[in-house]
Amino acid sequence: MPRRFPAVVLASLLAAVIACQPSAAPAGNAVVLSQPGDPYHSLASEISRAEGLPLALNLEDALKHRPAFLIWVVAPGSLSERAFSRFGEALNRHGEPVSVGLISGSTLEKARALWRRKPASPGRRLSVVPREGHITLLGDSGAARFPMSKESVAVRLREADYVMYQGHGTRSLWAVNEAGNLTAADIPPVPGQIVAAGACQTFKLWSPGSIALAFTDAGAAAYVGALHSPFGNLFGDPAGFPFRYTHPEFPIGHVVQAQNRGLMRGGIAWPYYLLLGDPRLSLQARAPYRLVGDRTSGSVRTLRFTGAARGIIPVRIPGGARFRFAEIPGVGRASQQDAFFNPRLQMISIGPDSFLLLRHGGPDFTVRLRPSPPWHWRALSCIGGAMDHTATLQHAQGSIRPMLYAAGLLALVVAFTLRRKTARFRNALPRALFVGLALLALRGGYALARHAQLALQYESSLRTMDAGFDISPAVLVSTLVLGAGGAWVFLNSRSSFAKLAAILFMLFPTWAVALMWAGVSAVINAMARKHLGMPIYGYGSALAALITLAAEGAIVAAALWLGGRLARSGAPNAG
Repeated sequence: MPRRFPAVVLASLLAAVIACQPSAAPAGNAVVLSQPGDPYHSLASEISRAEGLPLALNLEDALKHRPAFLIWVVAPGSLSERAFSRFGEALNRHGEPVSVGLISGSTLEKARALWRRKPASPGRRLSVVPREGHITLLGDSGAARFPMSKESVAVRLREADYVMYQGHGTRSLWAVNEAGNLTAADIPPVPGQIVAAGACQTFKLWSPGSIALAFTDAGAAAYVGALHSPFGNLFGDPAGFPFRYTHPEFPIGHVVQAQNRGLMRGGIAWPYYLLLGDPRLSLQARAPYRLVGDRTSGSVRTLRFTGAARGIIPVRIPGGARFRFAEIPGVGRASQQDAFFNPRLQMISIGPDSFLLLRHGGPDFTVRLRPSPPWHWRALSCIGGAMDHTATLQHAQGSIRPMLYAAGLLALVVAFTLRRKTARFRNALPRALFVGLALLALRGGYALARHAQLALQYESSLRTMDAGFDISPAVLVSTLVLGAGGAWVFLNSRSSFAKLAAILFMLFPTWAVALMWAGVSAVINAMARKHLGMPIYGYGSALAALITLAAEGAIVAAALWLGGRLARSGAPNAG
């Protein structure tokens, strides 16, 4: 390996750091939005008069008020995917967080009833309907489990105050299991219920048999769902109940806003996780914690809280918007410029205040706020988030078969090389093993060390993590084979083509993951641009894989360089 190695490594790491530069934000109170020709415009005027709120006739005028809440009164027939995409694009351009809630219904009277509706109870009875397994109903008497079926889901809907569904969906149904789907006709009366669906396409209100409208028409106070696939980066999904401890200072609209920010750090291009209902609703009458200390020393503001329950806690910090970085011991760190989704802590600023959504073990916690992150935070959190996603989740949980296939193919290449007697097996073997072990330490060691503190997770992997992390021996063996075998071919080859092929083997499947996610997003976005005029997905997963690729490339280069130095300084080398 050439002596210029440090430049190669620094270039790789610099490329990873440069890739990690996102955006920021800062917001009045509520504004009612309704276009004059909309069939439900009279209801918007009624809401505006009754609550003393400004009535905007278009989104541009509404955003001039810099509202914290936007109450969009609209008939289902006035909506479409294109209307929502333009709406989301305008919110992106606006740059400041706005918590949006739609007031709609299958009739004008049902839309009016939705506006007037409040949650029936403070969310004491909770139900989670996961993609597989059993329905869980949580209440004062403990947890009960029920088999997954359309009929069982309908019964649990009657019993729970707050339901979270996590699974497949369409505009008109929840795909409960292979035996049956929950459609609009199956929904029982659900007075004052809060419903959240981490599923694809269930928020298409204009479609006949809309599952979202069916819930609010049946009495739900709010329904939250996505226009397209949420790509799994939903904070609190599948069983965290992020609305459970909402309070008047941090209502459900702000939680959805924080979830959208998390989704956009993961894979969506604009905020399409949406709320049907009043964004100012909350399940609790007051904050689920007590502030017992608030002091500022230099540029650091430290707040101490007590009395908080276990779960996802929404914390409003008055005057906290000027702080762009938060640290909560035992929970994690977050910046408003984070490049990737953080499943333990989300941070947004609305108006002069800061809003934190955090996974908390109870009862006490401390929040330290800084005006900006430490100088090293952006680079380290960016690389760490990328590695968490690619090395810990993709490789340890989902890339097992491709890695085994690639390792088998590489073994055939080595066997073919030996058969042609173009190299002896022991040539450069210690150096090759050194490279393989370095790559194994990075992928396998990192996954084992980080699985309990991941900076980035998907809901599917979150269930795996909660059940107990398990990295397959096949992943470890194939990583070692790919690293050592690829290095052996590299060191024993003279042709540039063979050396390039060896590098591709060593860094497989990281580059394959990058290509896969980039390709999937590009194809879907090409179709979306024809239909909507804009993309619907970002390239966060592909970016994470590319950053990991840079880190792995640096490790491989370092191992080859260091192995060469050890060999030249007298380390045993059978070659």
